[in-house]
Formats: sequence, structure tokens, C-alpha cells
Amino acid sequence: VKGTPGMKLYSAGDYETAVPLLLAEVEAGEVSARYPLGLAYRDGRLVERDPRKAEILFTGAAIGGDPRAVEAVRAMLREENRCPKDK
Repeated sequence: VKGTPGMKLYSAGDYETAVPLLLAEVEAGEVSARYPLGLAYRDGRLVERDPRKAEILFTGAAIGGDPRAVEAVRAMLREENRCPKDK
């Protein structure tokens, strides 16, 4: 997983600087930025909490090879209220 400037800032807890940068990195096609931006949407850090956006971002990061994102998707599937047929 390639470390982007936004990822480094997010990991350091500088969410105010990181989230706008992560948004720009993802829009520019930087797959590695999807995981931390997914965390921001999952946790509601400087963006409105949005589990759907988080799941989409985590899925893109997982497809890109980020093992943390794979686990994040698994956790969301276990924890989110799903249709009984989906279980």
C-alpha cells in the first residue's frame, strides 16, 4: 500500500488537513487514499457519517490490495443491520 500525504496526516490524527487532501487524492484516482477516507466516512470525522460511502471506499481499497480495507468491509458486513436474507 502506497502511503499518500493524506494518509500520513490522517494516521497522525490531523483530520482537518487530511480529509480535504484525501478527497482530492481519491478524486485524482489514488486508490491508496480510499481506506483512510473510508475511515473518515465510517466514523464521521470532518464529513457526515455515511456507512454506504465508507463501504464503497473500503471496497475500492480492498480491490486495490489493501488488507486493512478487506477487514474493514468484513467488519461492516458483520456489524451493520442487513436484510435477514443477506445474512
